Amino acid sequence: MSSHEANCGSCAYKATFTQPLRSYKLQDGTTVPLESTFVWCQACTDVRWGEKLPELAALKERLRAIETRDPLVVEELLFLVSKRQPMTEVIERHVTGLVQRIAWRQNRISAARCLECGSLNIRELEHVERDWEADSDLPDEEWILLGHGDCRGSIRVLPSASWALNRCWIHYTQEGERIQAFEMYAGKGAVPVDSA
Repeated sequence: MSSHEANCGSCAYKATFTQPLRSYKLQDGTTVPLESTFVWCQACTDVRWGEKLPELAALKERLRAIETRDPLVVEELLFLVSKRQPMTEVIERHVTGLVQRIAWRQNRISAARCLECGSLNIRELEHVERDWEADSDLPDEEWILLGHGDCRGSIRVLPSASWALNRCWIHYTQEGERIQAFEMYAGKGAVPVDSA
């Protein structure tokens, strides 16, 4: 899995981030994937991974587009189609997942949280995505925080050229509170690494 590196242009701040698998564990035992982005956490006084809560309207629109087989969505899903998994199964799996995400989002009350400490006092870093150009020195994407601490510099978080193995899977409540972390192993499955 890829990693990211953060640097401040005005002070010695540096950090490296890997991204574990994270999901919400709902009361019925199902899991819903958790979307994340980089945030400034006031409680941690650091850049952290934080929740990125999708808009309910966007989830419903995505569901409508998949159910009506919008040509752009079908094209997007084509890479998942195989002899073992025809398009009907791919669409069915995505519809099921979206229905679960919509149900989760409709019941969500709290604002986004820091995924390290659980604080609600976070500020999302600006995410900049660019179309890839072979002759450009600019990264495909980056996250920017203006006004870092006392130095008032800018922190830039960039994808790193290195890859890091992260076998951690962390479960959170529907409201984004950490429940338990697991280490994933091929022969053993999910082994708890902290108490629930």
